[in-house]
Amino acid sequence: MAVLVASFTSNTWGDDMTQQALISPNELIYNYATPPVQIGVRIAQTVPDGGEFPVAEPLYWVPCADDVNASTYYWNGSTAIVKPTPPAQSYALISPNDKIYDSSFSPPVLLGYRVVAVSTVQNTQPAPLYWLSCPNNVTPSGYYYDGNGAFAPLPAGVE
Repeated sequence: MAVLVASFTSNTWGDDMTQQALISPNELIYNYATPPVQIGVRIAQTVPDGGEFPVAEPLYWVPCADDVNASTYYWNGSTAIVKPTPPAQSYALISPNDKIYDSSFSPPVLLGYRVVAVSTVQNTQPAPLYWLSCPNNVTPSGYYYDGNGAFAPLPAGVE
C-alpha cells in the first residue's frame, strides 16, 4: 500500500506547514443552512511531517499548518478551514397546567399547552413545568406546544 500525498503548487499557509492531514473524501461536511450545502470533507487525522503512514484509497495526505486539528477543521479541496459552529439548540419551557383552547368551537377545543419561556439552557424548574427541544423560531408569545411533539403558532385572539 502506498502513502498517498497530494501535491500543491501554492502554499496558502506560508512556512508553517509542519504536519500532514489525512483527508477522508467520503465523509462530507455540511453547513447549517436550510437546505444544507456540502462545504468540504472530513480531516480524519493530523500527524507531524514524516509521520504519514500507508492509507487505502480514497484516503490521502495533504500538507497543513501546525495549528490544524481533525476535530475543528475540514478540508475544502485546497485548504483546511475551521468547521462552522452549529446554531445553539433552543428549549421551550412547557406549562401543562396552562392550557390553550380554540374558543371558536363550542365547547372550546384543547389545542395544547403554553410555552412559558425559551432558552438555550435547561435550568431546573419545579414540577409540572418541563423543557423540550424546539425550533429556533418558537417564542412564548407566538407558539404553543400541542402535546404530540410539535409547536404551532398561537391562533388569532389567543394570548
